[in-house]
Amino acid sequence: MTDWWATGTSIAGAAATVGAVGVALWVAIREGRQRDAERRDAEAGQARLVTCRMQLGKIGSRRGSCVIHNFSRHAVVDIELCSVTAVDPATGERWTTAETAGRRTWAEGEPLGPGLSYEFDLLNWVQEGSTEPKDDWMPRGGWHTARIKFVYRFTDAAGLRWERRNDEPPVRVLGDD
Repeated sequence: MTDWWATGTSIAGAAATVGAVGVALWVAIREGRQRDAERRDAEAGQARLVTCRMQLGKIGSRRGSCVIHNFSRHAVVDIELCSVTAVDPATGERWTTAETAGRRTWAEGEPLGPGLSYEFDLLNWVQEGSTEPKDDWMPRGGWHTARIKFVYRFTDAAGLRWERRNDEPPVRVLGDD
């Protein structure tokens, strides 16, 4: 009778040990994922503070510009405006910029410091399905009526490359895209 009790308690002890190892493994994995999420959030902290907006041209001007503003406490470099797409709500036409005036890099200018802005002039709009650029295109109801989408990239103070689409969260760019 004592042999069965010894065997039963050994099995129960082994099961408890396996259960404890399983719980410890689950806690370790969960903590690791949480730390990774916190690290990614901290990495994106500066990138979330770099924003882009449309700025209307001077009164009477049909040309607009894109302003990238650095609200962070550190400089950003290698700012690139990848694309600007505007949809005219009156006609439903989609237009993209064929060209922007400038790419701000270490070689071409100073880093964009804290609290500063950089303005890209938007040139040569091309209607979707066409190849003919129009320098003076403007939505029928004015720029304030258009739905505008920006895609821009920059490198933060830690040397990490980021891409943002309008005010969506920044996405890390890995490699040479």
